[in-house]
Amino acid sequence: MDQILRTASIDDAEGRPLVNVLTLSSPMFSGESLGDLEENSATYIRRISKYFQLVGEHKNVYIMGYSRGAAVGLQMLIDIEKKKEALPWAKNLKGFISLGGVLYGAGLADATFDEKDQ
Repeated sequence: MDQILRTASIDDAEGRPLVNVLTLSSPMFSGESLGDLEENSATYIRRISKYFQLVGEHKNVYIMGYSRGAAVGLQMLIDIEKKKEALPWAKNLKGFISLGGVLYGAGLADATFDEKDQ
């Protein structure tokens, strides 16, 4: 588990965690990052659930996605919302952090450059 899920926290002066960040990764050369976003999302949600079963729930959890993981992470947010009743830890999920993720921007932003739309 320590090879595919890393956790860190930002703590207060007494050492109590204020924020917990889970960083998910695929084992090197496993090929599992080649699936579609829904497949990757299901894999990581299963792993996070297992993690919380083992160590207990954390408060103020943020998921971080790096590179393609940003797109996977956004899919995870959709999937977590759909099944949050079955995921007790989901109530503590406060946000998502993208690090170097390619998120393709917004189509509406592109329209601002189109003279016919102005």
